Amino acid sequence: MEQLKLHPEPWRWFTGDWPLGNHFYRPISTALFQIDLRLYRHDASGFGATNALLAIGCVLALFWFLAELTLDRLIATAATLLFASWLLSVDLSCPPVHTAILVASLIGSVWRHRHNLKAVLVPTLVVAFALEQIRPMAPLKHAVIEWLPGRTASCMTVFVLLSLGCVLRWVRLRSPSAESVPTSESLPATKSASVRHSRAPFADGLLPLAFLFGLAALGAYEQAVMLPFLVGIVILYYRSLGFRPSIRPVVACFVVVGAYLGVRYAVVPSAPSYYQVQQFKHSYSVVADLLAFLFPAANLLPFIVSEFSDGWILLLTMRPWSVAFSIASNFAAASQVRRFPHLTIASYALSFVSFAPMAWFKGFPHYYLLPLAFRSLFVVLLLRIAADCLLSGWSPRARQAPLRQSPAPGSLPRP
Repeated sequence: MEQLKLHPEPWRWFTGDWPLGNHFYRPISTALFQIDLRLYRHDASGFGATNALLAIGCVLALFWFLAELTLDRLIATAATLLFASWLLSVDLSCPPVHTAILVASLIGSVWRHRHNLKAVLVPTLVVAFALEQIRPMAPLKHAVIEWLPGRTASCMTVFVLLSLGCVLRWVRLRSPSAESVPTSESLPATKSASVRHSRAPFADGLLPLAFLFGLAALGAYEQAVMLPFLVGIVILYYRSLGFRPSIRPVVACFVVVGAYLGVRYAVVPSAPSYYQVQQFKHSYSVVADLLAFLFPAANLLPFIVSEFSDGWILLLTMRPWSVAFSIASNFAAASQVRRFPHLTIASYALSFVSFAPMAWFKGFPHYYLLPLAFRSLFVVLLLRIAADCLLSGWSPRARQAPLRQSPAPGSLPRP
């Protein structure tokens, strides 16, 4: 704050290091601090109110992005509410309820499919994995709302989600879609028939607006350099829906990130600061952080290996069996992704890619804000898959239809 008082002009932070002087280029985030200082002076509640407004902006921007991505407001609402609960550090997990659900799933599956081990175990394992993923991965409330520097991540998250939302809306309005499979209600195809696509007059401004939001995100927090890859993922997802979008947004995003890096290295010292050197990681913890998104149960294996050094007596405890159950639940959930393959993989990829660069830094909870915004959709889809598996486990076994007589009664005689 002392640096902000000494240099009250906000444009100074666009041409140099940010106030802490640790070689970061964050003019947008710093400008918000400058505005708060002028409005509230030393009133901490005013700074906290800005952090809360940014958190609300994250929730609203996430809903719009998910509505554009999924084209399903119910799923978008459920994922947004889950993310809001994580943002408020509300732990939705309830061990007694989870245990009751797992026991009911296992009993129902055994009752209906006692002769099919796969039909018994898969629903229970998928439900266990889904219930485990409801818990928040980081205390976002303290890191984003109660901690002042956490607004760098929330500010970046708002602009990234708005940028992705603009790109998705532009794709829907400006990209031709593949012809649908004809049905009995389809109009007959004639030589003069043509397909017209709706052309909204404001669609041309969506792409430049997306780039402006992207620049603002880059000026708020360095994690936004993954924006071109995030745009590429959502465009690939829309291709899976039958759209044929252009790759221009991806190329343009790479150009924008390149321009940002050029400006950054021109105005900020390129050598790492003492703080940056202190925060870098080059050990197994990098792999562990990445595996927490890709394969959560893998992080339990090193503890089991170390504990088995005491002897095989460990098999008499619940610890190795609980790890085996967690690993099996991970594989079972992966095997059921086929129920919603494209959207589930897209949300999983968005979450992992947005977090990937932060794995090389010592962990701060606000690193998880943007990844958890995408992961909320993955968890909601996982819960829906778990519900389908649960219903399949409780449903009666399919019965073989009786063999048809040959020839069937009433059929015409064959030569």
